Amino acid sequence: MNLIKIDLKSIKKNPDAGQTMFQVAGRVHTEISFRGVTPQKLDKLDKIKVVSYSGNSRTGEVEVKAIGYGEYDDIMDELHKIKAKNIEIVQTRDVETVHSITPAPKYHFKYLNTKVECFECGVKIRREKIIEEDDCCRSYTICPNCREHDSFHFEFERISDALKRKGDV
Repeated sequence: MNLIKIDLKSIKKNPDAGQTMFQVAGRVHTEISFRGVTPQKLDKLDKIKVVSYSGNSRTGEVEVKAIGYGEYDDIMDELHKIKAKNIEIVQTRDVETVHSITPAPKYHFKYLNTKVECFECGVKIRREKIIEEDDCCRSYTICPNCREHDSFHFEFERISDALKRKGDV
């Protein structure tokens, strides 16, 4: 059985240790207004949904109110492609509260990318390259070389053992 050890340099105390309620960044809402385009150009937009427009469509002096979907840079790229003018973008982000039954751990850490041998084909593969799947009932691993299921024997080091190795206990 291979032991996948914790990278001792990666161990950091978790400032949220023991917490069961967290606030995380939520969805970004983007409101856009611009002018200087014809209604035909509005059909070419992928990241922007037009809510309303008004003005003289023949001269291109249409004022548009829209909602953006996606990253700020992608939205700006689309607006520049249609040669929009007087662009105003207002973005707000929701804050979501997440409740967890399991308290946050005392430490954050990463495991070393150890090579593990497939007992079917004998190839040593880095743990991060092993395919992990789950169906409705259980999780299993797949060897990327021979495609055999559950052909690795490894376990992960416990944080308490890593702290002893580091000398922090």
